[in-house]
Amino acid sequence: MSQEPSVRIVAVPTAPVLKAPHGASSLVSEALLGERVLIEESGSDLVKVALEEDGYAGYMAAGTLALPGPPPTHRIIVPKTFRFSGRDIKSWVLGSLYLNCRVAVSDEGGDERFASLEGGGCVLKAMIAPLGAAAGDPAAVAEDFVGVPYLWGGKSYEGLDCSGLVQLALQASGIKAPRDSHMIEAAVGQPLEDASEATLRRGDLVFWKRHVGMMVDEKRIIHANGHHMKVVIEPLSITIARIAGSSGGAVTSVRRIGE
Repeated sequence: MSQEPSVRIVAVPTAPVLKAPHGASSLVSEALLGERVLIEESGSDLVKVALEEDGYAGYMAAGTLALPGPPPTHRIIVPKTFRFSGRDIKSWVLGSLYLNCRVAVSDEGGDERFASLEGGGCVLKAMIAPLGAAAGDPAAVAEDFVGVPYLWGGKSYEGLDCSGLVQLALQASGIKAPRDSHMIEAAVGQPLEDASEATLRRGDLVFWKRHVGMMVDEKRIIHANGHHMKVVIEPLSITIARIAGSSGGAVTSVRRIGE
Protein backbone atom coordinates (compact mmCIF):
# COMPACT_ATOMS: atom_id res chain seq x y z
CA MET A 1 0.00 0.00 0.00
CA SER A 2 1.37 3.42 -0.93
CA GLN A 3 1.87 6.01 1.76
CA GLU A 4 3.50 9.37 2.30
CA PRO A 5 7.32 9.01 2.34
CA SER A 6 8.85 8.68 5.79
CA VAL A 7 12.48 9.28 6.69
CA ARG A 8 14.82 6.57 7.90
CA ILE A 9 18.59 6.44 8.27
CA VAL A 10 20.92 3.67 7.16
CA ALA A 11 21.95 1.86 10.34
CA VAL A 12 24.62 -0.51 8.96
CA PRO A 13 27.96 0.25 7.27
CA THR A 14 26.69 -0.78 3.82
CA ALA A 15 23.12 -1.73 2.91
CA PRO A 16 22.11 -3.38 -0.39
CA VAL A 17 19.72 -1.53 -2.68
CA LEU A 18 17.91 -4.07 -4.85
CA LYS A 19 16.20 -3.71 -8.20
CA ALA A 20 13.04 -5.60 -7.23
CA PRO A 21 11.23 -6.47 -3.97
CA HIS A 22 12.57 -9.97 -3.50
CA GLY A 23 15.80 -11.36 -2.10
CA ALA A 24 16.93 -12.89 -5.40
CA SER A 25 16.86 -9.50 -7.13
CA SER A 26 20.04 -7.98 -8.51
CA LEU A 27 22.04 -5.41 -6.59
CA VAL A 28 21.76 -1.96 -8.15
CA SER A 29 23.52 0.12 -5.49
CA GLU A 30 24.44 0.34 -1.85
CA ALA A 31 23.54 2.87 0.79
CA LEU A 32 26.10 3.89 3.40
CA LEU A 33 25.85 4.33 7.14
CA GLY A 34 24.14 7.59 8.08
CA GLU A 35 22.49 8.22 4.70
CA ARG A 36 18.90 9.45 4.85
CA VAL A 37 16.36 7.31 3.04
CA LEU A 38 12.79 8.11 2.06
CA ILE A 39 10.48 5.12 2.39
CA GLU A 40 7.93 5.25 -0.41
CA GLU A 41 6.19 1.92 0.18
CA SER A 42 6.36 -0.49 3.11
CA GLY A 43 4.53 -3.52 4.40
CA SER A 44 7.14 -6.28 4.07
CA ASP A 45 10.73 -7.05 4.95
CA LEU A 46 11.79 -5.18 1.80
CA VAL A 47 10.69 -1.58 1.48
CA LYS A 48 10.69 0.68 -1.56
CA VAL A 49 13.01 3.64 -0.97
CA ALA A 50 14.67 6.66 -2.53
CA LEU A 51 18.07 7.76 -1.26
CA GLU A 52 17.81 11.38 -0.25
CA GLU A 53 21.27 12.43 -1.45
CA ASP A 54 21.17 11.22 -5.05
CA GLY A 55 17.52 10.23 -5.52
CA TYR A 56 18.40 6.64 -6.41
CA ALA A 57 15.47 4.27 -5.96
CA GLY A 58 15.21 0.59 -5.13
CA TYR A 59 14.32 -1.84 -2.40
CA MET A 60 16.09 -2.22 0.93
CA ALA A 61 15.74 -4.57 3.86
CA ALA A 62 13.80 -2.86 6.62
CA GLY A 63 16.30 -4.21 9.14
CA THR A 64 19.10 -2.09 7.65
CA LEU A 65 17.19 1.11 8.45
CA ALA A 66 16.37 2.93 11.67
CA LEU A 67 14.57 6.02 12.84
CA PRO A 68 16.82 9.09 12.75
CA GLY A 69 18.80 9.69 15.92
CA PRO A 70 21.52 12.22 16.65
CA PRO A 71 22.43 13.77 13.29
CA PRO A 72 25.78 12.80 11.76
CA THR A 73 28.61 15.23 12.46
CA HIS A 74 31.49 13.61 10.56
CA ARG A 75 32.17 11.32 7.64
CA ILE A 76 34.78 8.64 7.02
CA ILE A 77 37.56 9.97 4.75
CA VAL A 78 39.52 6.77 4.05
CA PRO A 79 38.43 3.77 1.96
CA LYS A 80 38.04 1.54 5.03
CA THR A 81 38.63 1.79 8.75
CA PHE A 82 37.43 0.14 11.94
CA ARG A 83 34.98 0.91 14.71
CA PHE A 84 36.84 -0.10 17.86
CA SER A 85 35.24 -1.02 21.16
CA GLY A 86 37.60 1.28 23.07
CA ARG A 87 40.27 3.94 22.68
CA ASP A 88 42.95 1.43 21.80
CA ILE A 89 43.87 -0.15 18.45
CA LYS A 90 44.18 -3.44 20.34
CA SER A 91 40.56 -3.32 21.49
CA TRP A 92 37.84 -5.43 19.88
CA VAL A 93 36.75 -4.40 16.41
CA LEU A 94 32.99 -3.84 16.35
CA GLY A 95 32.83 -3.52 12.58
CA SER A 96 34.13 -1.74 9.51
CA LEU A 97 33.37 1.76 8.28
CA TYR A 98 33.80 2.95 4.71
CA LEU A 99 34.49 6.11 2.75
CA ASN A 100 31.59 8.57 3.04
CA CYS A 101 29.87 6.69 5.88
CA ARG A 102 28.39 9.32 8.18
CA VAL A 103 28.86 9.08 11.94
CA ALA A 104 27.79 11.13 14.94
CA VAL A 105 30.73 11.95 17.19
CA SER A 106 29.71 12.21 20.84
CA ASP A 107 33.12 13.00 22.34
CA GLU A 108 36.39 13.84 20.65
CA GLY A 109 38.26 13.33 23.90
CA GLY A 110 40.59 16.31 23.91
CA ASP A 111 43.94 15.53 22.34
CA GLU A 112 43.49 11.75 22.34
CA ARG A 113 43.73 9.78 19.10
CA PHE A 114 40.14 8.52 19.22
CA ALA A 115 36.67 9.99 18.95
CA SER A 116 33.70 8.30 20.61
CA LEU A 117 30.64 7.62 18.46
CA GLU A 118 26.96 7.77 19.23
CA GLY A 119 25.70 4.23 19.52
CA GLY A 120 28.98 2.95 20.92
CA GLY A 121 32.53 2.43 19.81
CA CYS A 122 35.37 4.68 18.77
CA VAL A 123 37.15 5.65 15.59
CA LEU A 124 40.57 7.13 15.00
CA LYS A 125 40.29 10.89 14.53
CA ALA A 126 42.63 10.69 11.54
CA MET A 127 39.97 8.68 9.70
CA ILE A 128 37.15 11.24 9.96
CA ALA A 129 36.44 14.83 9.00
CA PRO A 130 33.53 17.16 9.79
CA LEU A 131 30.65 17.05 7.36
CA GLY A 132 31.30 19.65 4.70
CA ALA A 133 35.06 19.16 4.70
CA ALA A 134 36.02 17.95 1.23
CA ALA A 135 39.01 16.28 -0.37
CA GLY A 136 40.77 18.48 -2.88
CA ASP A 137 41.53 15.88 -5.55
CA PRO A 138 38.89 13.31 -6.58
CA ALA A 139 41.49 11.38 -8.59
CA ALA A 140 43.53 10.88 -5.42
CA VAL A 141 40.43 9.53 -3.68
CA ALA A 142 39.87 7.10 -6.56
CA GLU A 143 43.52 5.99 -6.53
CA ASP A 144 43.10 4.69 -2.99
CA PHE A 145 40.75 2.04 -4.42
CA VAL A 146 43.23 0.43 -6.84
CA GLY A 147 42.88 -3.34 -6.54
CA VAL A 148 39.43 -3.29 -4.93
CA PRO A 149 37.20 -6.00 -6.48
CA TYR A 150 34.64 -5.13 -9.13
CA LEU A 151 31.07 -5.61 -7.91
CA TRP A 152 28.04 -4.62 -9.95
CA GLY A 153 26.09 -2.18 -7.80
CA GLY A 154 28.82 -2.00 -5.15
CA LYS A 155 29.84 1.28 -3.55
CA SER A 156 32.43 0.48 -0.90
CA TYR A 157 35.96 -0.83 -0.37
CA GLU A 158 34.55 -4.36 -0.31
CA GLY A 159 33.57 -4.03 -3.97
CA LEU A 160 32.29 -1.41 -6.38
CA ASP A 161 31.42 -0.72 -9.98
CA CYS A 162 32.58 1.99 -12.38
CA SER A 163 30.02 4.63 -11.44
CA GLY A 164 30.22 3.71 -7.76
CA LEU A 165 33.93 4.53 -7.77
CA VAL A 166 33.40 7.84 -9.56
CA GLN A 167 30.43 8.83 -7.40
CA LEU A 168 32.34 8.10 -4.18
CA ALA A 169 35.37 10.11 -5.35
CA LEU A 170 33.25 13.08 -6.42
CA GLN A 171 31.14 13.08 -3.26
CA ALA A 172 34.25 12.89 -1.08
CA SER A 173 35.44 15.99 -2.92
CA GLY A 174 32.26 17.91 -2.24
CA ILE A 175 30.82 17.42 -5.74
CA LYS A 176 27.21 16.24 -5.99
CA ALA A 177 26.90 13.29 -8.33
CA PRO A 178 24.12 10.87 -9.26
CA ARG A 179 24.63 7.11 -9.17
CA ASP A 180 24.80 5.66 -12.70
CA SER A 181 27.29 6.51 -15.44
CA HIS A 182 24.72 7.98 -17.85
CA MET A 183 23.33 10.11 -15.02
CA ILE A 184 26.80 11.40 -14.14
CA GLU A 185 27.46 12.14 -17.81
CA ALA A 186 24.30 14.25 -17.98
CA ALA A 187 24.83 16.12 -14.71
CA VAL A 188 28.49 16.58 -13.79
CA GLY A 189 31.09 18.87 -15.34
CA GLN A 190 31.33 20.44 -18.75
CA PRO A 191 31.94 18.66 -22.09
CA LEU A 192 35.50 18.75 -23.36
CA GLU A 193 35.46 19.01 -27.13
CA ASP A 194 38.21 17.38 -29.24
CA ALA A 195 39.71 15.60 -26.22
CA SER A 196 43.25 14.27 -26.75
CA GLU A 197 46.44 13.71 -24.78
CA ALA A 198 47.21 17.37 -25.40
CA THR A 199 44.02 18.50 -23.69
CA LEU A 200 43.20 15.75 -21.17
CA ARG A 201 44.15 16.31 -17.54
CA ARG A 202 43.85 14.72 -14.12
CA GLY A 203 40.25 14.42 -12.94
CA ASP A 204 38.60 14.45 -16.38
CA LEU A 205 35.74 11.96 -16.69
CA VAL A 206 35.63 9.68 -19.74
CA PHE A 207 32.32 8.05 -20.68
CA TRP A 208 31.21 5.14 -22.79
CA LYS A 209 27.73 3.68 -23.03
CA ARG A 210 27.26 2.17 -19.53
CA HIS A 211 30.84 2.89 -18.38
CA VAL A 212 32.89 5.72 -16.84
CA GLY A 213 36.43 6.27 -15.63
CA MET A 214 38.55 9.15 -14.37
CA MET A 215 41.87 10.34 -15.78
CA VAL A 216 44.86 10.30 -13.41
CA ASP A 217 47.01 12.16 -15.95
CA GLU A 218 46.84 12.97 -19.66
CA LYS A 219 47.38 9.31 -20.67
CA ARG A 220 46.07 7.01 -17.93
CA ILE A 221 42.61 6.27 -16.59
CA ILE A 222 41.41 4.72 -13.34
CA HIS A 223 38.23 2.66 -13.48
CA ALA A 224 36.47 -0.32 -11.95
CA ASN A 225 35.75 -2.76 -14.72
CA GLY A 226 34.54 -6.27 -15.44
CA HIS A 227 37.54 -7.13 -17.62
CA HIS A 228 40.05 -6.98 -14.77
CA MET A 229 37.32 -7.53 -12.15
CA LYS A 230 38.93 -4.83 -10.01
CA VAL A 231 39.92 -1.17 -10.00
CA VAL A 232 42.95 -0.53 -12.21
CA ILE A 233 44.98 2.29 -13.68
CA GLU A 234 45.90 1.72 -17.30
CA PRO A 235 46.57 3.68 -20.51
CA LEU A 236 43.40 5.24 -21.88
CA SER A 237 44.34 4.04 -25.37
CA ILE A 238 44.23 0.41 -24.20
CA THR A 239 40.88 0.92 -22.51
CA ILE A 240 39.39 2.53 -25.62
CA ALA A 241 40.61 -0.31 -27.87
CA ARG A 242 39.39 -3.06 -25.55
CA ILE A 243 35.91 -1.58 -25.07
CA ALA A 244 35.54 -0.99 -28.81
CA GLY A 245 36.66 -4.57 -29.50
CA SER A 246 34.09 -5.98 -27.11
CA SER A 247 31.27 -4.10 -28.87
CA GLY A 248 31.10 -1.58 -26.06
CA GLY A 249 31.35 1.21 -28.58
CA ALA A 250 33.36 4.41 -28.70
CA VAL A 251 33.84 7.11 -26.10
CA THR A 252 30.60 9.08 -25.86
CA SER A 253 32.00 12.14 -24.10
CA VAL A 254 34.75 13.57 -21.92
CA ARG A 255 33.70 15.96 -19.17
CA ARG A 256 35.78 18.27 -17.02
CA ILE A 257 34.79 18.94 -13.44
CA GLY A 258 35.50 22.10 -11.48
CA GLU A 259 34.97 24.55 -14.30
